[in-house]
This record gives sequence, structure tokens and C-alpha cells, in this order.
Amino acid sequence: MSYFFVLFSFCTISCNTNEILDKENVKSIEAFQEDNHISTFFLAVDSLNNSYAQYKTRGLGKWGGKFLSAVIDYTVGAVAGVATTPAGGAVIGTAASWAYDEYLDKITKEGKYQDSKQNNFLFDAPNIVLKPVNPSFIDSVGFYHNKLLCKLSNSSKSYINEQNELLTKDIISDVVNHFNSIQNNKFTLSQNEMSRYSFLINEFIKEMYPFDEECINRAFTVFEKNGNTLGLPSKTLENIKTLSNKLANNILYMDEMQATKYAEDLYKLIDVSQLEVIDKESLKMLDNISINSKLYWDLVNNGNIINPPLELNR
Repeated sequence: MSYFFVLFSFCTISCNTNEILDKENVKSIEAFQEDNHISTFFLAVDSLNNSYAQYKTRGLGKWGGKFLSAVIDYTVGAVAGVATTPAGGAVIGTAASWAYDEYLDKITKEGKYQDSKQNNFLFDAPNIVLKPVNPSFIDSVGFYHNKLLCKLSNSSKSYINEQNELLTKDIISDVVNHFNSIQNNKFTLSQNEMSRYSFLINEFIKEMYPFDEECINRAFTVFEKNGNTLGLPSKTLENIKTLSNKLANNILYMDEMQATKYAEDLYKLIDVSQLEVIDKESLKMLDNISINSKLYWDLVNNGNIINPPLELNR
């Protein structure tokens, strides 16, 4: 074997090795920067939460289990919105919230939880469209979410069959139809997608009862176990879970005016952050659905009726 052949082979191997190491170094640097951006963002959220701590006036005991309908809305909606489309987030988040409402009625049997379908008719609910620097459909997800909940309320339809089973797939199907009637759209979910999300919703809401401080983390294991099926990066799921907990401990305890202002401030934080696009979109959906869901479920839990048209667009 000639000296030049050995030298050439050595150089080739060395160059390839350096190229691999360079790529690994770039990946490591990018991962570090991403982690740093995420940490910086959540530090900013913590600071925001501290500044609003004085406005927290309501606790979990105020609304009982229905308090968590809003939490389920925005958590499931954010996950589904990234896994499908923002429209899918509005549809599946709404279906999950309604399924939880039906689930509570099914398992309690005590009349402890007021059925939202018994509030006569909710013609309309207050809503807010958050306005960032570059508006998109994501900024209207919460608006459509509340419209869909009102459609379900007006239908007075039960989704518990004679065998006392929750018909979550039927809820999803009806919400898709309602969304298309509102949007004059042709949004669709395949039968497989409806079956998949029906299963995930059912498993998720079971973990949200009984409700306690750990119920979000407990329920989120359903998504973490099915992350590959949903096609979502584990970090994206982790970020949604983290913000879900931070929101549940703040926005849902505030009155309408402070909650709305908080949601707007959080939206600005997300907008100017250096998070990845997928994370920005998921957290915007989470924020957008959370404030609108809170406005809706506060209305239901207070037993108030809104006559059309009342919208708090800002």
C-alpha cells in the first residue's frame, strides 16, 4: 500500500470526521440556543404572572369541576391545532370542552354541576380577538371557539347514549359541521382522525377528574404517550404543558377585565419572543382559546344569558 494512498485515506476519513463533528456541534449550539429562548420566554411569563398576582380573586372551589372546562379547551386545542391546523385546534378544543361538560354530568348524578344546556339559550358569548403584529387565522381561533360552544348550547343535544356512554366522536362530527356553517368552509376530519381524537379526549378528561393541582400534568401523559401518533415534537408538548399550568394558575382566577388584559400582554410576549414558529403558533392558540373559553364558561357558571349581539372585540 503506497504512502500516498494511506495519506489520502487518512485525510478523507479525517475530513469526513470533522464534517460530522461540525454538524453535531451546530446541532448542539442550535439546541442550546433554542433551550435558552424557551427559558427566557418562561422567565418573562413568570414576571408577567407576578405582576398580575394582585388581581387573582377566584379559586378552583368557586366553580368546581366546570372551572376546568376552560383548561381542557385551551390545552387540547393547542395540541390539536399544531397536530392538524388552527381550525382543527378550534374544533377539537371545543369538542373536548363539551365532552368534559357531558362527562361531569354523567359521573356526578347529583346536580352539583349545572348543565350548560339548561341555561335556556346562549345566543352569543363575549369574545375577544387578540391582535398581534401580523394577524392570521390563529388570532381568531378563540372567537370561533366561543361561537361553536354557543352552537352546541343552542342544540340542546345530549351526547350520552342509553348505555350511559359518552359519544365524543359525535361531538367532534357536530362541531365540524357547526364550524363549516359559521365559516362557510369545507373543513374536514377523516374518520380515523375523529376516532383518534375521540380516544385522546376521552382519556384526557378522565385524568382531569377528580380535579386537583396535578390534574393537568396527569392528563398530559395521554398526549406524551401518543406524541408520535400526533406527529408533535416532545419539546412542543412540554412547552404547551408548561404554559397550560401557568395559565391555569393565573388567568382563570381573574375577573374578566384583568384576564383580558393579561391575555393581551401574554400574546405580545409570545409575538416578540424568539421561539420556533411551531411553538409560537401553539402558544398563541393556547392563549387565544384560554381567554375566550374563560369568558364563555364564566358566563355559564354564573347562569347569565347573553342576547345577541355582544362581542368584546379589541
